[in-house]
Amino acid sequence: MRILKKIGRWALYVVIGIIASPFVVLLLIILGILLCGRIKYDIKGRVGAENDAHVDVRYFMRLVHVVFTHKDGKSDTKVRVAWMRLGEEKPKPKQKKPNRKKQKDSASMAATPHTQKQAHTIKNATTDVVGADLVSARASEDCDASPHTTPKSTDSNLHVVGAGSSRPSLAEKHSPGHTDQPSTIDISSGREDPAPTEQGHAISADEGLSKPPSQDDKAPTKDEKTSPKALFTKAKAIWNYPARPQIITLTLQALKKFFRALKPKRFQIHGVIGTDDPATTAYVMGAYEAAMGILQLHQHIKLYGNYHEKALELDIQAKGRARLGRLLWPFLWLYLKKPVRTVIHKYLL
Repeated sequence: MRILKKIGRWALYVVIGIIASPFVVLLLIILGILLCGRIKYDIKGRVGAENDAHVDVRYFMRLVHVVFTHKDGKSDTKVRVAWMRLGEEKPKPKQKKPNRKKQKDSASMAATPHTQKQAHTIKNATTDVVGADLVSARASEDCDASPHTTPKSTDSNLHVVGAGSSRPSLAEKHSPGHTDQPSTIDISSGREDPAPTEQGHAISADEGLSKPPSQDDKAPTKDEKTSPKALFTKAKAIWNYPARPQIITLTLQALKKFFRALKPKRFQIHGVIGTDDPATTAYVMGAYEAAMGILQLHQHIKLYGNYHEKALELDIQAKGRARLGRLLWPFLWLYLKKPVRTVIHKYLL
């Protein structure tokens, strides 16, 4: 029996694998295409009298398109994913002109029930007055017929319209179950509290409920976890971690790989630098020439000195492309290292 159960279990696994394999293969193909997609970027900026910036980022044949512009102190960002535009306000639909004929018809229809209701109210009031006159006339006749006896109410079948009162009758007042103590209404909660009992204690609906938990029993909220004090405590614990030198070395290696993958094909900086003192300007230009000689970036960075007045004007252009998988690989490589993974799971997650 055990052998048959194992064979049936493996057969079930094989069937599930055969059914799910096309979906897994399709998912892997889509993931591979997205990771191999290229990210193209174009950056232009100007620093000086006018501070302008324009950043254009495109991914996978403009499947994702991001444009950021900064001009005259105003910034604007546009994001488009496939056919959807994010961060843009939709234009308001045009309001149709009101139809005056329909408004007149609706006003007349609304006024007709109102007039009918008003006429019905007048009719009821007239009926009430007539009923009251009949009652008083019959009572006076009874008094005239027998002056030494109290008049009997012979109008048991007579009903006065509009005399609906919520006051209890004499028979109800002298009944054994009637009490004159009215119920109280709690204005703050909007519900009616019960009348007090004979012992003088009113039973509340909130009695017997458990008390709210104290502040010491509550778990820390999201704001408390992200407070400056909590973040400083986490940063201090990470800084005092025993494997700190190894983590710093691995992080620098990952950043180096990332910027190497993001290296632009075209990168140019042209500008003019000047200070109030010609000697200081000469020192700055000397340091610039020495740095360019070491880094071999004369073709990409060209600065000129202005020895007459203070000036700073820079024109920056950068253009390049990179694959998404190559940009994500340094961070995945860094996460797979044991010291970094331990710190992330212990202090950050």
